Amino acid sequence: MISALNTIFPIFIVIGLGFVTQRKGWLSEAFMSSGNKVLYNFAVPCLLFYKISTAPFRASFSPRLILTSSLSITLMWLGVLLLGRILRLNRGIYATFVQTSIHGNIGYIGLAVCYYSFDEKTFGVAGVLAGFFIIVQNVLSITSYHIIADQGIKRRGGTIIKLMVNPIILSTFGGLAFSFFLIPLPVIIEKSLMIIGKMALPTALLIIGGSLDMGRVFSDLKMSLFSSTLKMLGLPLLGVGFFYLLSVPRPFCVVGLVLLSTPSAITCYIMARELKGDPDLASSAVTTSTLLSLITFVFWFSIAR
Repeated sequence: MISALNTIFPIFIVIGLGFVTQRKGWLSEAFMSSGNKVLYNFAVPCLLFYKISTAPFRASFSPRLILTSSLSITLMWLGVLLLGRILRLNRGIYATFVQTSIHGNIGYIGLAVCYYSFDEKTFGVAGVLAGFFIIVQNVLSITSYHIIADQGIKRRGGTIIKLMVNPIILSTFGGLAFSFFLIPLPVIIEKSLMIIGKMALPTALLIIGGSLDMGRVFSDLKMSLFSSTLKMLGLPLLGVGFFYLLSVPRPFCVVGLVLLSTPSAITCYIMARELKGDPDLASSAVTTSTLLSLITFVFWFSIAR
């Protein structure tokens, strides 16, 4: 337990710092908006490309880990679809509830926990898995709105294009190509990627903290607690079962466990607003799950160790 706290708690101190500084007005909305664009389009992709491209291909790419993790997310998605139908939720709440139960904050919180918890070799595994997670999560989320709320039909083509040019996905597969073909990085490029990449995750944690909206936590507390439980306890537990059945190596299991147990992503709020879901529920679920993830991360790390 102490070891897990020593690993996870410093990350949440930085998130807390972001929350406090934003409330004091030192972390402005303009800074967070522009900073998020820099992180999403440059810093995080640079970090992933560097770590994956310089890692041995076989050490980073695990088909069994990718398959079991993707199966876990898909099976949870089907289960929550059925659960929402049984509960007879209205369409907007239903679609958002499904998304917040499967769509984790991989790019910022998931990668940050992996980066500060594992060695470089294991982080390369996390980087590769993150790229596949982003594809699966987004496809299932868009499909949810299409099935439940009949939204996003005209956007499907645009969504596929956005996934194909997603900077994190591009950097993941680009890094895999460099690793597979043993293409060396020029020294100038390598050092530039290192510098840009090192600023990614601390800044991301500050922005996550600044984005927390405590005022909306209680707007849909019951549903947000329900989706958070499914996302951070149910989904990783499902993953553990698949890891065991397909004999995924233990170090890879821990990486999969961390990424499966991430809190709901801010993307859930954006999609709920654009695709006529329930933005209040999405905001509440993101904030609630992020706060509770301190406990759930420590729980899963304690079990894993």
